[in-house]
Amino acid sequence: MSKLATLTGHTYRVLYLAISPDGQTIITGAGDETLRFWNVFPSKSQNTGSDIGARSLGRSHIR
Repeated sequence: MSKLATLTGHTYRVLYLAISPDGQTIITGAGDETLRFWNVFPSKSQNTGSDIGARSLGRSHIR
């Protein structure tokens, strides 16, 4: 495992983390009572919608 980035912005420690269904955004919740949305995996191409059906069936994968 290798470190990809350091996310700064919360003033207290991060308590919760979630990733969006498309895998491009990470959402963090911290003790400072804030939510942060991090666009850490930007899309390299426009989504054509061809894989939306697979996601709706719960076949998405978390890396």
